[in-house]
Parts: sequence; C-alpha cells; structure tokens
Amino acid sequence: MTEKFGSGRFCSRACANSRVISEETKEKISNKLKIEKCKKYCAICGLELCSGNKSGYCANCSRKLPKTEATKVKLSNIAKERGFGGFNFHKPNILYNGIKLDSSYELIVAEDLDKNSIK
Repeated sequence: MTEKFGSGRFCSRACANSRVISEETKEKISNKLKIEKCKKYCAICGLELCSGNKSGYCANCSRKLPKTEATKVKLSNIAKERGFGGFNFHKPNILYNGIKLDSSYELIVAEDLDKNSIK
C-alpha cells in the first residue's frame, strides 16, 4: 500500500467506500455528527431567540432598553450616514433653486431672503 485511506485500514478509496454499514452504525454516526444547538431566550420576556442573536434580547425588548449617551451618538451618526432625518417624509418636498425645503414656511423665508439679496 502506498497510501492510507480512511483510518489506514483500506487499500484504496474504492475499497473504503464499498464496505456495508449496518443501520445501528449509521445511527451512531448520525448521533455523533448532530450538533445540539443551545437554545437562547430573551433575558426580559423569555421569547426564544435566533441562533445568531448576540445581544441576549429580542427585538421588542432591545428597543425598550435605556441607551447610554455614547449609544445615542453612535445611532445618530449611523442615521445621518444613511440619509435619515433632516426632512419630513410625510409631507411633499418643495424644490426651490435646487434645494429641498420641508414646508411652505421655509419657501416663504427663502423667497424673502432672495428678494433682499441675502445669501
């Protein structure tokens, strides 16, 4: 034999693959290969969490947790980077000289500023 296949008990890959495996052995192998996933539950409400959850809280409970100032600043910066805030989504935007305005009051002020040559 020039190579070892499997645990070294077989002369070739074909020989290693040709053995007959009993149902009992298949069951033993299957049980060894199964990985029991540790179920996680929300620390507040006890709801079962997804396996990828790292916080230990469900989405509803994590929103209710008090946030530190550092967390508030971080969330604010993320919102600014993604373009949230700054104008109201529920009202139609008003374009004036290529600038988006949030209300008709801003439009009146912008027009008055232009009339008086104020930048």
